[in-house]
Amino acid sequence: MISSPRSHVVVNTGHIRPAVWYRDWDGGSRVYGVRVVNPRGHVVFARHGIAPKQWRTWSVTPHLLGTYKTVYRVKDRSGTVHRAVYRTHVECGCH
Repeated sequence: MISSPRSHVVVNTGHIRPAVWYRDWDGGSRVYGVRVVNPRGHVVFARHGIAPKQWRTWSVTPHLLGTYKTVYRVKDRSGTVHRAVYRTHVECGCH
């Protein structure tokens, strides 16, 4: 299982929170990869491994205005790799 990060946060104070977990009853692979890419295309956060049986959440503080992408790669029961991309718009919060 993967978590969809918030769609809007405030620069330097809000957080992008990627998260993963494994549900025993689903079976299949526990292998995952997650990365957060900033508006300039640089990877600012990356993790991969074996998903735990409870939520594992990270906190990424964005420092640039614009759209960040959270990219997950997970395997299903058959070993097929699936990619999911979520966008988070980072605003100044100065309104």
